Amino acid sequence: MNSINNWFNNFVRNFESDRTYFKRLFFEYCKNGDLKNAKKYYDKIVLTFFTLLSTHLNFAYLLPELNDETFIIACSNNKVNIASWIYRKRITDKYLLKGFEIALLQENFSVFNWFLHDHSILIKLIRISISINDIFIFNFIIDYCFDNNIWIVLVKAFNICCYTKKLEMANSIYQRLSNYPEINTIIADIIMKFRLSRDTNSNIYKWLHSLGDENFILQNLYNPEKYDEIIQKLNIPSKKNTNSDVIITEKCSICLEKYNFISSCNHYYCLKCFLTYNIKYKNNNCSYCRQIFDLQKCCFIKN
Repeated sequence: MNSINNWFNNFVRNFESDRTYFKRLFFEYCKNGDLKNAKKYYDKIVLTFFTLLSTHLNFAYLLPELNDETFIIACSNNKVNIASWIYRKRITDKYLLKGFEIALLQENFSVFNWFLHDHSILIKLIRISISINDIFIFNFIIDYCFDNNIWIVLVKAFNICCYTKKLEMANSIYQRLSNYPEINTIIADIIMKFRLSRDTNSNIYKWLHSLGDENFILQNLYNPEKYDEIIQKLNIPSKKNTNSDVIITEKCSICLEKYNFISSCNHYYCLKCFLTYNIKYKNNNCSYCRQIFDLQKCCFIKN
């Protein structure tokens, strides 16, 4: 029995010795960007790995660890051919993010540009940064995508933030997507999925719902036929116009035309100017007296 154990231990040591030798050569080829020889010695390492694995399951951690270490070496030495090759063999999230940070901070532009030009990698990096709340990497990628009109990544990131209920991150993306033609449809789809899952009490759902109302208002600023619906969405009181409401001397405080809206501080606007001023340009103070608007104490006067 002892002789068998000795033989087995010698067998494992020999393979470990070969693996260490192959690994040293492999990393050297990776640092130099020699993909042909790197692949050759990677296969040799894999062969010793599976031989060791078949004899002892404790070696199961070795191969993923090798891929991660190789990826970091490639990113550190700006070897994009090695980085892209080993990435296809699967890298753990932690090391994918670490490799990106190394390429960014060391200004290894060949590898860095490879990251930025692969949309699937950008989406994966965004997903990782959201999961660990890495605001720096998240904002960097979002800003890059916005500056370069990579809408597909921004839309995917917006969806991820909404479904993981990262409100601040979702709002950061929305500020960049607010003029994107399909944003209303995207928001409506997300809202519908929240409703179907009966998850309508979360802050992210309430925020999305308010965005849907805001977009509707902005689209119908100059459409009087939609004013009643807008007033209802904003929960602003309204009343029918009567002779007592007609004050010839009072005009809209902004355009100086006929008014049909009285603010909570008793100043006069037309609804179009008020909505443009308050909703579109986010001004919450009266343009005349600077008091803060209370929409529930305002009044829309219907014709």
